[in-house]
Amino acid sequence: MSLEKLKQKDGALISQKEAAMYSGWSPGYLKKLMGAGAIRSYITLGGKAKVFKNDIITELERGSVYGTK
Repeated sequence: MSLEKLKQKDGALISQKEAAMYSGWSPGYLKKLMGAGAIRSYITLGGKAKVFKNDIITELERGSVYGTK
């Protein structure tokens, strides 16, 4: 998937699966980033983890996370 498609997606939160798909990172690596605080996450009332779309976009644009540039 591309960064442009991620930017066009509505809403501030996306699922972990979508974040991994759009960024190209593995789900395990995404969880490590969430645990380290590089990517903010939110737990819904149903217990599902969502990540902030803007954090993914920022990290992809900066290329500061391993393997993005």
